[in-house]
Amino acid sequence: MNKNYLMLFISIICLILISHIINAPDLPHNVKGRVFHSDGITGVDDGIIVMINNTNNNNYVTTQVYSPPFEKGWYGTTIEGTDYDTIIVMAWNTTAYGINTTTLAPTTTSANIVLNTTRPSETNVTIIIPSDHTMFNITNYFNVTVKVGVIGGTDGGDCTATISFSNSDVLKLAPSESAAHDIGPISLGDTKETNWNISGNLTGSPNITIIANCTNDGLNFDNLNSYTAYNITIQDDEAPAVELIYPGNNSKITASNSQIVFKYNVSDNSNIANCSLIINGKINHTNHTISKEITQNFTLLLTNNTYNWSINCTEDSTGRNTGSSPIFNLTIITNTAPTVTDIDVDDPIDLTVGSTTIIYCNATITDENGVDDIRSVNSTLYYTPVGVLSDDDNNDHYTNNTCENISSTANTIDYVCSFNVYYYADNGIWTCNISAFDNISNIGSDAIGTTVSELLAIDVSPYIIDYGEIGPGENSSDDFKLNITNFGNIDFNVTVDGFAREDEDNLSMNCTRGNISIEYQKYSIHENQLYYEMNNLSDLPALISNFTLPQRTNDTTYKRDKNHTYWKMGLPYGIQGNCAGFVVVTGIKS
Repeated sequence: MNKNYLMLFISIICLILISHIINAPDLPHNVKGRVFHSDGITGVDDGIIVMINNTNNNNYVTTQVYSPPFEKGWYGTTIEGTDYDTIIVMAWNTTAYGINTTTLAPTTTSANIVLNTTRPSETNVTIIIPSDHTMFNITNYFNVTVKVGVIGGTDGGDCTATISFSNSDVLKLAPSESAAHDIGPISLGDTKETNWNISGNLTGSPNITIIANCTNDGLNFDNLNSYTAYNITIQDDEAPAVELIYPGNNSKITASNSQIVFKYNVSDNSNIANCSLIINGKINHTNHTISKEITQNFTLLLTNNTYNWSINCTEDSTGRNTGSSPIFNLTIITNTAPTVTDIDVDDPIDLTVGSTTIIYCNATITDENGVDDIRSVNSTLYYTPVGVLSDDDNNDHYTNNTCENISSTANTIDYVCSFNVYYYADNGIWTCNISAFDNISNIGSDAIGTTVSELLAIDVSPYIIDYGEIGPGENSSDDFKLNITNFGNIDFNVTVDGFAREDEDNLSMNCTRGNISIEYQKYSIHENQLYYEMNNLSDLPALISNFTLPQRTNDTTYKRDKNHTYWKMGLPYGIQGNCAGFVVVTGIKS
């Protein structure tokens, strides 16, 4: 054979052998030994845990000390591995532990352990409440209470307990609650409690786990530092709350062969799977996409008829609770005219001298098609003989196109219509009419009567007649103009009289020295008349001839309802000083 081929053949055989050795399967290997107390002589009692770790394949085997009566501390077991794998053998009691690192022998491996190292602190956690399989309602908060103890060989330093949920969508911490609680140092053998306030967020059955540790923890031998409460069920046992928004109960709507929008709102602790519109006891439509606490709606074509409607909503939870709204009645009607009822007006109407008086005319407007169908309301206050269709005039006709809505329900509105009525409005029988118009110009109206009282009122200006300085034996040369105005709503004549100190004293003025007789004061309805041609004032009321002040009829200015008189004064000899007296002007109904 060629030498080169021989070398190649030998190399292939070596590779096959090496490959076979590397890939040799794990086989059971016996491991035995004794576990001693810290003196290295005395064997421990039965039940001490022994754990073997094959570091090459990460196989773990746990066994216990189980010895014949004559010699304590023996253990024995098998572990999967290959010859010369490195193994770590560990044993511990409540306060100490020992470790032996060795290799697997082709036959039985001997590994003794001496418990000569003090165990570090190690937490022992127990969930007191809740227990496994506990149920809570989604709306309720509840406590998770745990007890944390320290085992091992030393006290626990600053210790912390942390809560976690297998499904954080279902469970949540209360506001301001933290997952980690600092519980401080714990002495060996002692325990401390802490608790969390949590609630359900969705329905489900998650687990609750608590893990605790202290700052000086080391190896964890007993694996008691965590505890899990299983299958904590969050259920929703409350049905959805459904509120109907529109149309209101007992509504009457004009919508024949039109789309009616049914509006509602639903709230619940769980999501909503679906909501259904119930018409006359039967499901009409179902919606599977629902937003909670936001107005939802169904739209439906209805003809003239009477219906009842409601909404049912089912939650998306394990309980599938269903909530039902109240049942509302609904009538679809043709458009009818509004009606005016309970009309009322001030009666009698007493006018204000020389000014205006606010008069109120009220009524209730009803529309079976709903208040939204009422387009406008107006009112007319008029002197009955002139009729409702006359033009506005302060004497006999007033219109208000902006009557005020003061209260309303689904089908009625209370209106107040006000009018500023002038002092010269005709006295006698008046009528207040209120009319309501709907959206298609249907009209409803009603009227009521009232009485405007007579008002006899006179205004005189200026209030003081000032003749100035007059010498003895002389008279005033210039007229003093006295204006007289009708401030009422009836025609009247005027009387005048005078006195100095008291009525009918036959004097016109009382002076610092002496008195002036009544006849020295004169008046006229004509301007620039000579003194001796004017009328003497008397101490008894005298009617001024040809001097009638009629009721005002012009809305923009005074006319014949305002007139003038002219006055002069004479002074006899022997009079000195200041003089004063009174002139009385009285209106007399014509």
